[in-house]
Amino acid sequence: MVLFLLISLHIKADQPFAADEARYNPLSYICQRTTSQIIIDGSLDEADWAAAQWTEDFQDIQGPALPAPTFRTRVKMLWDDSYLYVAAELEEPDIWGTITQRDAVIFHDNDFEIFIDPTGDTHNYLEYEVNTLGTVWDLMLTKPYRDGGMVVNNWDIKGLKQAIVINGTLNNPGDRDEGWTLEMAIPMSVIKEVNRRHQPKEGDLWRINFSRVQWHTEIRDGQYHKKKDDQGKLLPEENWVWSPQGVIDMHRPEFWGFLSFSETAVGQPTNPFVMPADESLKWALRNIYYRQRNFMAIHKRPATLEEIEMERIQLAGRMLVPEMVSMGQQYVARIQLPGTKTWWHIRNDGFVWACNNSRQHLIQDPEKRKAVLERYEARKAQLLHERSEALLSVMDSANLQEQEALQFLYAYSTLSDLSNYDGAFFLNQVRGALAARDSFPWGQMMSEDDFLHFVLPPRAGNENMDSARQVIFHELLPRLKGMTMTEAALEVNHWCHEKVVYQGTDIRTSAPLATIKTAYGRCGEESVLTVTALRAVGIPARQIYTPRWAHQDDNHAWVEFWADGQWHYYGACEPEPDVNMGWFTEAARRAMLTATTTPGHYPSDLIVKQKSNYTRLNQTDLYADAKTLFVKVTDKDQRPMQDVSVRYLLYNYAEFYPLATLKTDRQGLSQLRLGLGDILVWAGDSRHYRFEKVSVATTDTLHLVMDEQTPANAAWDFDLVPPVAKAPLPVNETGRAANNRRLAYEDSIRTAYEATFMSEEEAIQLARKLEIDQEVFAQIIQKSRGNWRDLCNVMEQMPAEKRSLVFDLLEVISEKDLRDAPASVLLSHLQHTPSAEETAHDIWVKYVLNPRIALEKLTGYKASLRPHFPESFWLKISQNPLVAEQWINDHIKLLGADEHYIETAAVPQGTFSMKAGDAHDRHLLFVAMCRTAGVPALIDEVTGHVKFHREGIWHTVFSPYSAPGQTQAQGSLQLNYQGDEPCKYYQHFTLAKYENGFYKTLEFPYAKEISAFPSEIPLDAGEYMLVTGQRQNDGTVLSRVSFFTMAAEATTVLPVILRQRESQMEVITTFELPAFIQKMDGSKVETGQLVETYGAMAMVWLDPGKEPTRHVLRDLKNLKSTFDEALLPFLFFVPEEKRTDTFAPESYVLPAHSVFGVAPEIMPQLSDHLNRELKGELPVVILVNPKGEVLYFSSGYKIGVCEQLLSTFQQISLPTENNPGTCKIH
Repeated sequence: MVLFLLISLHIKADQPFAADEARYNPLSYICQRTTSQIIIDGSLDEADWAAAQWTEDFQDIQGPALPAPTFRTRVKMLWDDSYLYVAAELEEPDIWGTITQRDAVIFHDNDFEIFIDPTGDTHNYLEYEVNTLGTVWDLMLTKPYRDGGMVVNNWDIKGLKQAIVINGTLNNPGDRDEGWTLEMAIPMSVIKEVNRRHQPKEGDLWRINFSRVQWHTEIRDGQYHKKKDDQGKLLPEENWVWSPQGVIDMHRPEFWGFLSFSETAVGQPTNPFVMPADESLKWALRNIYYRQRNFMAIHKRPATLEEIEMERIQLAGRMLVPEMVSMGQQYVARIQLPGTKTWWHIRNDGFVWACNNSRQHLIQDPEKRKAVLERYEARKAQLLHERSEALLSVMDSANLQEQEALQFLYAYSTLSDLSNYDGAFFLNQVRGALAARDSFPWGQMMSEDDFLHFVLPPRAGNENMDSARQVIFHELLPRLKGMTMTEAALEVNHWCHEKVVYQGTDIRTSAPLATIKTAYGRCGEESVLTVTALRAVGIPARQIYTPRWAHQDDNHAWVEFWADGQWHYYGACEPEPDVNMGWFTEAARRAMLTATTTPGHYPSDLIVKQKSNYTRLNQTDLYADAKTLFVKVTDKDQRPMQDVSVRYLLYNYAEFYPLATLKTDRQGLSQLRLGLGDILVWAGDSRHYRFEKVSVATTDTLHLVMDEQTPANAAWDFDLVPPVAKAPLPVNETGRAANNRRLAYEDSIRTAYEATFMSEEEAIQLARKLEIDQEVFAQIIQKSRGNWRDLCNVMEQMPAEKRSLVFDLLEVISEKDLRDAPASVLLSHLQHTPSAEETAHDIWVKYVLNPRIALEKLTGYKASLRPHFPESFWLKISQNPLVAEQWINDHIKLLGADEHYIETAAVPQGTFSMKAGDAHDRHLLFVAMCRTAGVPALIDEVTGHVKFHREGIWHTVFSPYSAPGQTQAQGSLQLNYQGDEPCKYYQHFTLAKYENGFYKTLEFPYAKEISAFPSEIPLDAGEYMLVTGQRQNDGTVLSRVSFFTMAAEATTVLPVILRQRESQMEVITTFELPAFIQKMDGSKVETGQLVETYGAMAMVWLDPGKEPTRHVLRDLKNLKSTFDEALLPFLFFVPEEKRTDTFAPESYVLPAHSVFGVAPEIMPQLSDHLNRELKGELPVVILVNPKGEVLYFSSGYKIGVCEQLLSTFQQISLPTENNPGTCKIH
């Protein structure tokens, strides 16, 4: 039953609140162990039941001041390792019941109810109701209704045993009954679902209460009927309970009685129950909570302790001083238990918990503490003084541990974070980390280094940071109670999966809360969210990434976490039944490098590099076979060369990507531990360079000799071989079925959230109301997903005559910006951008109004920057933008790359206030200043050059090659490609320009066809490199590297050649192709005719919930028209155990000749022929001909599968005598 009443507290305002004088006297029961088996039959005839004590008789729910119940009710309890036993005896002269449907509202009949909160924190408790018919309603509540609790109505007490004995007759008004007896056994395994893995032991306390609902009845027409008043309304029911609630509301767990477990056998003497000392403290906190609820109901914000007159509390003769912090609508209050280091906490939703803080210093190691302090003081003197008020003023309100944590973060954080965020943000992050450490038992288990480097830092990757730590901590704290550290880490990943699923997005990494709002993200965003969530609950965690794979064109990020004494890994937002499992495991065993970066100096023997403010750890040995490659650099006279940059380059995405860039030491040596594949090693400075292909497996030391000669207009061919694929590791399937069921349930939670997004119809209705373009607005809202409210707010708050500008703005920002841009930022730019005046409207929208410059965090920089200068200054910039460049050169200190060791930019106003930044920060500030003054400006997406627009011409600034404001000399490039196969940018070729000893790739759009490039491409004069490559089915790349010169005011014709390997079609294996395959709708496909007609057939086995399958489905969608033209038929299979309620094949965009079939016998055949278990390597893709010969095979995570499949099919000579249209497979 649920009735809602607020408790009114009558406290004298002129003296401290005396918590021990308030009404608080829950009853208690000592539950003893059984000595023999209890048979659940309702008779209560075992000796153990006879020896067990009855509870006090039930009272009115509001307490003894109200009349005693008409009929007696009492309970007794026992326990063993498997069950909590409950026996209830209910006097009842008229026994009746009507409800027979499970999980109906049972208290509409007379009933008996049990409420159990095993942890006593008022969250995650179970409720059980039963009527005389034995009909059960069992449910779990995440927290009380008053605190916004959710009812998990489909939760069942699995394994429940119950029996009812009626002492009389049921539903027979013709006699007088004595009552009914209930006997039940509640499995401890079910209790563990709300009391995570906690087995009772001597002295353990649960909170428990029992309720009886009794309706007033009368007999009419030979049947029981509930009585009604004169107005025809039912008379209110009676509510009788064991431990009084004080109000008519069972959902106040703080008033439930105490169930104390005793290991003493039933019948033997036990010690009397003694109320624990901390219960009085918890009750004092509860009264803070009550007063806050009353205050917030009126003022819509948390009160200070003074406002609710709770700044002092008298408890057991002691005067205690509570503490409280609040943020928005949330608060946490705490009180220290006298004579201990334990602090009890309560937060705004009533959750209570304890933590122990017995340490004075956060950093116990005096040497490390000294190093941190020295680095902090040095950085403060060099940089932080510019933001002293914003960053350093919070030190005064921080305690010692908080100060040391802040010093660590200020000493080692990437500079952009110290430019973008203020001290209040960092202090909240520190307090969140310390609260997590102190709230879970594992907080005392981790090492100091692991806490400092992998719990304390708010940054997980290259995301925009937010307050996710606080939000997640409050949500997960009750959920993880009683779990081991490993269990908690697994549970965190399930929580993340409830919120987010994989979907590819652009390279900017959303903040964790923005990713949750969107409900999907790429692997980098999933791993950032999961690392943040783990750190939020005090579990050391780090984002692990392989910058690029060697065997395919892609990269990946996942999560490592420390639990129960060691580091483990798993896929972010992709829960598996156990740790160290993930679909990417086999790919990681072929990695060339896996790494992670942490602020400060983390002690490890395996590092990529360590600088003054960060450590990049080398984790490759945890996943793959690896060895250390040494590179020795000398001059032509064999003298070692120090401080030469050595780049370890891996072919991927048609470029040579630097896995690491390291400097040579005094002996001219550089070293890096790598996987056993092929790379290019490149040593160079601003004057010259040398490079060489290296097979790591067979090379110990590479010697590069530097001289004055550099290659010009030359080309090299390289066959680059990735690490060898190994036989897959065996996969433990224990718990797989249960995990799959849970994943399906979590999918439904996420789907329910997505259903709250504004619908197309609702968007059209709002557009009609606002008199704006309905179709365009609806499309924008659909793209915005969980951010739809912000975009609607922007449109509604702008005057009607300016709403066309809103469309201009929303159409120029990226789709990800639509999903996470705050309304306040968009409105700021709409309201503070100077008018177009003489600038063309499209240029003004893209390069003045547009808040997005590059990949920085979106902010209202125009409104922020403008007040810092007089209007005359902005007028000068509008007339001559070089004024802004000169001001930046004069006032913004240029810093090296090590200060920005994570690629996150400082926002313009952050760079302005810090008065320092790297080149990119300064470029962002220049563009922002120009746009604030109304001057179109940009950072060129291809070259990275900074430009402003004036008199129809784009002028370059910050250029080392030309005078300020002048355009750089350019030539024209013609790409000459004669091949028949596709040739796409970042897939088959890239261009790079030589700068400072290395070639920097020009960032033309990904997958742009070479035929789509202009006939003449304008490029700055200089030295360039062309990289081409064709990846083979085994991952080997046939690459060519060509160097050429672009002369000013001249045209360069560049041959683009994709190397081909001459080889005959190989038969991988052969199997017996069935004549027919059953479709999922029950009809059949004539497999033999199908493959004869088309010459071949693709067969694909999918695992719809996993990222590798999503890659294949995405590529099939992108290549659909090409596959349709090629007439390649597809048969898709989804193993039965992979099909969930959310599996919807009709939602996939597939080639025209595609069907889903059921043929469980084929995969075992393939597994036998290939001597490998394929069911754990999905997706599996094969191309089979009429003879059953497999001509193409791919399994597991692999990028480019569909292109390779298509290429193999195109090599097959198709028969011409058959009519392809005769075989219908739809």
